[in-house]
Amino acid sequence: MAYYMVSKFVNAGRVRAEQLTPEVFDFIFFGKGEAGYVCAKAGVERSLLDEIRSEFLYWYPVDLRNSAKDLVGNHLTFFIFHHVALFEEQYWPRAIGVNGFMLIEGDKISKSKGNFVPLWKACAQFGADAVRCTLLLGGEGMDDPDWRGDNLRDVQSRLESFLRLVEGMAERPNMQSANGHLENWLMGRLALKAKSVADAVENLKTRTAVSIALYDLWNDIRWYERRADQPNTSALKSFVTNWIRVLSPFAPHLSEEAAKKIGFDGLVASTEWPEPMPEGSLGRDDELEALIKQTLEDTQEILTTTKLTPKRVHYYAAAKWKWRVYSEALNRAISRPETLDGLIRDMLAAKAGTVKDLPKFAAKVVQQVRTMPNELRTRRSEMGEVEEKTLLYGAKTFLQRELSTEILVHGEDDESLYDPKARARAAEPYRPAIFVE
Repeated sequence: MAYYMVSKFVNAGRVRAEQLTPEVFDFIFFGKGEAGYVCAKAGVERSLLDEIRSEFLYWYPVDLRNSAKDLVGNHLTFFIFHHVALFEEQYWPRAIGVNGFMLIEGDKISKSKGNFVPLWKACAQFGADAVRCTLLLGGEGMDDPDWRGDNLRDVQSRLESFLRLVEGMAERPNMQSANGHLENWLMGRLALKAKSVADAVENLKTRTAVSIALYDLWNDIRWYERRADQPNTSALKSFVTNWIRVLSPFAPHLSEEAAKKIGFDGLVASTEWPEPMPEGSLGRDDELEALIKQTLEDTQEILTTTKLTPKRVHYYAAAKWKWRVYSEALNRAISRPETLDGLIRDMLAAKAGTVKDLPKFAAKVVQQVRTMPNELRTRRSEMGEVEEKTLLYGAKTFLQRELSTEILVHGEDDESLYDPKARARAAEPYRPAIFVE
């Protein structure tokens, strides 16, 4: 590496190879020797010798040496050995980067096979953004990136669909309809995914970053439009505008074009990254929406397994006493886990549930909270009781649309409860009981 500082002068014809005596190298690399004597002996101008020495001091130490992974066992190892042997520590390399090999359809690129695609040709044929995203999605970490035609076509299709989505969104009139927590959930998902993309890029996880930016955010906006009774187009446009920012580092040309179509001023590349949302509100909205999604999936699984054609579907939200036991178990698991064993006794004393039902339910809840991830346990503890019945009722139109049947929502402890198969007793917090009639 150090010779690169000298070779440019040799290649330019400013110094001849025979003039590079040991004394010249000692002066350039170590500052040793009397300059006048070294110049006279080698026949080199003093100004040239000082210039080469300055070049070395400017570029050293090497901040990053990047090379292929097959050189770890030889070139890169000796790169370290030589620098430690020859130079003082202040000139030792600061970092070494290692990259893999590019594959095409699972095979190594080889001139003999002729299975290579020049970069300029790929960009001309498929577009720079599609090429960039395909390469970034092709591998991560020490994996060799694999260029595959199917992946490229999928990326092209997704980018084109994204542009069409933006064009369609730009033509929609602004509507400020409200859909409960859904608008906050949508923007919260954007903020959460933007942070995940930024974190992935910081850790050089390119495949993760592009996958989130190109695919995960697409899933979120599709779920919102599927869920909302009357989508809020203002919220959607705000989501898309920020989505363009997140996609910009990976598909910059498409992002700038999309931004103009939706009325964005200036260059997307010059704007700030989407700001994070308060974690408390984001976690609550995510939990509420996850509850609805899980309830729908549970119902669909029942219908698929039983092959029933429902006249109506009944949902039973957990009774108040179950929520009290659940919340108490969460709080104890966080603050005083050693008292979980006394939960049944304490809840019976507080008359939360009956002697018949409480022990079995409490034992199940204790097992759940003990095995629950800390983040989820803390979030649900902070949320407290969820008005499940109200939440399910608010999603009634959506559930009816998805299941093509009438939906009825009950509370487990409702008076005059319609429950011919006694399914309500199976209701748990975050897991309503289901009866298909």
